This record gives sequence, structure tokens and C-alpha cells, in this order.
Amino acid sequence: RKNWRIFLQDIVSLLCGVRSVVLLDYLQLPADRLRSQLTPIWKSWPMLKAVTVLELLDGVFLMRWDLLEPRVAREVSCHDNVPPLFIRIDNGPPHLTPVKETRHVVEHLSRFFLAMKASSTSLNISTLSSLPLWLDMGREGWGALSPNSSSLVPFPTLAGWLLGYPAVYLFNLYNGELAARTLSSSSLQVYDIQVGSADLGKLFSSSGPSCTPGSQAPGEFSILRFSVPSELLADSCVGEDLRRRVNEGVKRIINVVTSKMDSPDEPMKLTWVFPKLIAQIHGPQAVAL
Repeated sequence: RKNWRIFLQDIVSLLCGVRSVVLLDYLQLPADRLRSQLTPIWKSWPMLKAVTVLELLDGVFLMRWDLLEPRVAREVSCHDNVPPLFIRIDNGPPHLTPVKETRHVVEHLSRFFLAMKASSTSLNISTLSSLPLWLDMGREGWGALSPNSSSLVPFPTLAGWLLGYPAVYLFNLYNGELAARTLSSSSLQVYDIQVGSADLGKLFSSSGPSCTPGSQAPGEFSILRFSVPSELLADSCVGEDLRRRVNEGVKRIINVVTSKMDSPDEPMKLTWVFPKLIAQIHGPQAVAL
């Protein structure tokens, strides 16, 4: 029940425009079972036609192309000054990637985004009656964009980029264990952007999907949570610039969220609590990638 409550919060966030992508990792269901669970929800809420389900590598995402595409275009056109920041964690201590490497990663990710968009458009044209619109890119779709598999970014990097994290961890596809050890031995500054709406509990209890009868959502919940190694923020050479760029990324997200809260053009309209940022330092703890 708790995980489905989070799912409903994510759905409302997408329909109100305060998020463009969510990852359904917390449901812990195989793709075929998840598909059967989502179909009646899509039938209950026709406004979900604006949302595409993306099955990719090890995860299932829900996304709004109309919200995601402008962000990708902005990053590709001026990625030297616009987050995400890529933090490499498999080659010595955590460090920011140089501009050339950042450009390579963003260009690769943007090419894949365009391929996903094209596949989604074709799927939408050929299967207009499908509920939900399910785009299965699989592992082959990701690998087809690069003949050299070592240049592919791993799933955590791809997921962080799609979700819009201001800072994203980067490591070689085959160095996941090393990257996990690096993060597990580091203190992390964790940033959590939260919103809330008194309408959520009423919405879910009165007209929500039948899978959660009478459920009550908490007043506030997280819409984006990411971290940065504390040692990087404390570094005399890069710390000040990193903090400034992370803060700019957070501010940009909050501005977008705030503008969407007042927009009459989204599929769903609720009364929201102004977003807030919670930042805390977490000591070293086991991290899985």
C-alpha cells in the first residue's frame, strides 16, 4: 500500500506538470505484471494518455515528452552552463568530468532520447487504442546507438539524467562495483526537493484508482532527491563552483515546478504547497549501483 501511494503521488505530479519523468523502481514488479497493473489505472484516468510508459534496461519509467523535450534541447544547446553535472566515481576520488567528456555523454544521451521519441511517435500512430502507451526499448535499443559498448553509460547515469538530477554519477559500464565502493566510503550531501497538496488525500480517497481504496497521502512528499559527495563540496578548487552550479540547478527545478503549479494548461489542477529544499549530510553507508 505504501508503494502504491508513492505511485499515485508520482502520477499526480506528472499530470500536474511538476515532474516530467518518474522511475517505478519502488514497485518491484516484473514488466509484464506491471503492465497488467497499470492498464486498469489508465482506463480509470483518461487524462493519462499524456503519459508514456518506457521500459528500458533495468527499469520502467513514466514520462511526459512535452515536458522532457525542452529540457533536453536546453542541455544539448548550452550544456557547458546548464546542469546536469557529471561526477565520475570509478577513477580515483570523485571528481567532475571535464567539458569534453561531458559533451560526449550529453550528446550520446540526447541521441538516444531522439530515438526514443521517434519510436514513441511511431507507436502512438500505430496503436492509438493501447492503454497504456508502452514503449519497450530494451537493452538492444540502448546498445544500438554505440558500436563500442564500453562507451555506453550505465543505467544509474541514464536514469539520473532522465529524472533531471542536477548532479549525476558517471562510471564505466563495467566498473559498477568500484563505483559503488567509492560512494559507500563517502559522506554525501543529499538534496531533497519536496512539495505538498492538501488535495491529494481527498483525491485518492474519492476518485483514485481502485487499487488503493480510501488511501490518504501525506501532505508533503519528495519529487526529486539526489546527492553530491561532501568531499567535492569541500574541495578548495572545485567546491565553490560545484555548490553554485548545484544551487542553480535546484533553483531552476523549483522555478519550473512553481510555474506549473499555477498553469491552467496541465491535465490536472491541484492546490499545491510551495516547493522546499531539504539538504542534509549523510555519513558513509552501503550503496548499490
